Amino acid sequence: MVGTTSRPRAPKIRAAQYLRMSTEHQRYSPEHQAAAIAAYAAGRGYEVVRTYLDAGLSGVTLKQRKALRQLLADVVGGEADFQAVLVYDVSRWGRFQNPDQSAHYEFLCAEAGVQVEYCAEPFDNDGSMSSTILKGLKRVMAAEYSRELSSKVAAAQTRLARKGFWQGSSPGYGLRRQIIDEHGRPGAVLEAGQYKAAHNHRTILIPGPDHETEVVRRIYRLYVVTGMTKCAIARLLNSQGVPAEAGATWTTNRVIQILRNPKYIGDLVYHRTKVVLGGKPARIPPNEWVKAPGAFEAIVDRRMFAEAQRLTHSRSAKRSDAEMLAAMVEVLREHGRLNEQILLRSPGAPCPSAIRKRFGGLKQAYDLIGYARDRTVRAPYVVLTDDELLAKLWALLLRHGRLSVALIKSDRSMPKADIYCRRFGSITAAYARIGYVQLSRAELASPVGAARLRAMVARAGSTAKTSTQG
Repeated sequence: MVGTTSRPRAPKIRAAQYLRMSTEHQRYSPEHQAAAIAAYAAGRGYEVVRTYLDAGLSGVTLKQRKALRQLLADVVGGEADFQAVLVYDVSRWGRFQNPDQSAHYEFLCAEAGVQVEYCAEPFDNDGSMSSTILKGLKRVMAAEYSRELSSKVAAAQTRLARKGFWQGSSPGYGLRRQIIDEHGRPGAVLEAGQYKAAHNHRTILIPGPDHETEVVRRIYRLYVVTGMTKCAIARLLNSQGVPAEAGATWTTNRVIQILRNPKYIGDLVYHRTKVVLGGKPARIPPNEWVKAPGAFEAIVDRRMFAEAQRLTHSRSAKRSDAEMLAAMVEVLREHGRLNEQILLRSPGAPCPSAIRKRFGGLKQAYDLIGYARDRTVRAPYVVLTDDELLAKLWALLLRHGRLSVALIKSDRSMPKADIYCRRFGSITAAYARIGYVQLSRAELASPVGAARLRAMVARAGSTAKTSTQG
């Protein structure tokens, strides 16, 4: 009896599956996609050896899709241990607004020898004319679906915002979200990370815990009544151990958000910025904002809020360098010294962060007003006028019979040479303002040079005397 031999089975093709689900339809759940891919793999001789999953992510951009980025990195980097990528359909690969972007990522796989297969599409991705045309059409349709959906969602949110319903996620410090059911009845209060369960429920804002609402009112009082700066308020709250939202520390920006947002007087303002399908945020003109006055219960009095806006506008007006330095001088005259804490507590004083940004640091600004923090380097602790600075040069010339940067540095009654350079353009220009020309050693050794020096000193003495009498 002749034995029979069975044919050896062909080895299965190793494949990875890519799954993506946003939040649009349950038919696109990862389980549903995986089941369809498994059936496709069984009928086509594929063995799924790896899974890349982007759950709850939009297909409009690549930036947030870590799994797809990792898949492409593995393929392009030669780390892929599979020969094919199985995807449910073209839309799961991506809803990129530029269809060429979707094609580009598929091309990267093909160039590395990895075939992309769309398991639920009515065509094989075999490079034929029909499949190429259909695939391109599907990509355009996927992009158009996102555009239409985005437009519909934006219109719905705008309509609800006009009715006073909150469209954001986090309500902000001192506020909470409350569910309103389809009959307009108030429901549960949502905490951070919680969402409404029913699609036809809405949310409004209500005042948060008493200790938070009191902090909000206190911020307005400190800013409007006592005149504290925003950074001073943040520093004060942190020094007293008052936590910001979610236990964070207070920053100037957190204080600004409370002082500027009309939701604290019960007004809903929506559509101030716009982000279109993963693009960069764009500012919307104020006349196009969606406003619903009195939509919520107010925490702050409207007059207090209006005064805070007026003060913010006046204080944020760009000051010149001279105005900022003059404001620092006023603080110095009042306190007799300067440091970051004093500047933060002083109404009208520039914020230390603004000083650093404008002058490169507090020390540089101190130098410009002639203030020495250790009180041993320079005597003058006030800003000197041009005439006062020149008078000090005259006096130094009379004392020493000559001028130099070394002499200025060694005399503690003199402002720093840098102040003269910043005020007059250069130390030589400052000398010229008092009629002094620096002579070389050879010139000083000559009779003519010596005579010129005596004449300059005499002229400086005469000018100083006339200035004093005047």
